[in-house]
Amino acid sequence: MRRTYVRLIAISILIAPIGIALLSFPAGAVGPAASVTLTSSVNPAAAGQAVTVKAKVVDPTTPAAGITGSMAFLDGPTTLATVPVSSGVASFSTRALGTGTHVLTAAFTDATASSVVSAPLTETVAMASTTTTVVSTLPTANYGQNGNINASVKAVAPGAGVPTGSVDFYIDGGWYWTAFLDANGKAQLPLSAIYPSYYPGTYMITAIYSGDANYATSTTATGVAQTLVGISTTPVTMLGLNATGQLNFTPNSFTLSSANPVGCNVTITNTTPGAIALTYGTPGSWKRLPGGVIAAGTSKGVGVGLSNFTGYFSAMGTANYVRIRCV
Repeated sequence: MRRTYVRLIAISILIAPIGIALLSFPAGAVGPAASVTLTSSVNPAAAGQAVTVKAKVVDPTTPAAGITGSMAFLDGPTTLATVPVSSGVASFSTRALGTGTHVLTAAFTDATASSVVSAPLTETVAMASTTTTVVSTLPTANYGQNGNINASVKAVAPGAGVPTGSVDFYIDGGWYWTAFLDANGKAQLPLSAIYPSYYPGTYMITAIYSGDANYATSTTATGVAQTLVGISTTPVTMLGLNATGQLNFTPNSFTLSSANPVGCNVTITNTTPGAIALTYGTPGSWKRLPGGVIAAGTSKGVGVGLSNFTGYFSAMGTANYVRIRCV
């Protein structure tokens, strides 16, 4: 019995160091029982909202303070970032997750290149709400004055970032103009684009943001009142053809209609023996004025209405013309 006892002790002594060696790992390394847990600071999130994803390595054989290496954060197969691990923890923040469902994972690599991957975390990102506002740089404008109706689209917290897409401008409820947002989320309707189509008066201008993949559509809660003030000009009268078959233009040739005083909109009386077609531009590069054909012996309101426009008007001739400037 004594000899057997001695042998058992010897065997135990030999095994003990071996057991200790099996449970020892290089600095920063983890054992086969290590795992990675993944959490999100906010879920669901809004587009542009900051989301911080935190990964924690847990290993029953290694104290947390001794766990080092690198952590790769992935969205499906796409690596979002790779950051160092300190005391078993690594985190990554982003505002770039688009709307939809994201399957996030974290892959830990230790000092021996051993890898441990977390279970998937489903992160949901919803469209961010927006607000759309409009202001006028010149609430009361004379025809021809430079100015803009500025629309601004912003994300509503917790959403963040700059929306993209376009804005539709409406005048008294009717669509009038579409403009794309710039890098600051702003779009413009130039007043010069309004003058040709609207009489003097006050109009309510609103805007609707079309939305994009990450930002929801929105409509102005309150529009902006834009007042247009008509111009005054010296009336001129058109006389008949001259000896060369061209129209003569002399003072009092065109007459502004009191019922239609829009920009350079005028009522023209044709006292010539034939129909005339009005053109505009400069001598040698005339353009046909839309709606500018007037039958003999008749009067017609012609919607010139070109703000900030300096043009020359003739009856398809270049020798005699009158200059009307919209200011």
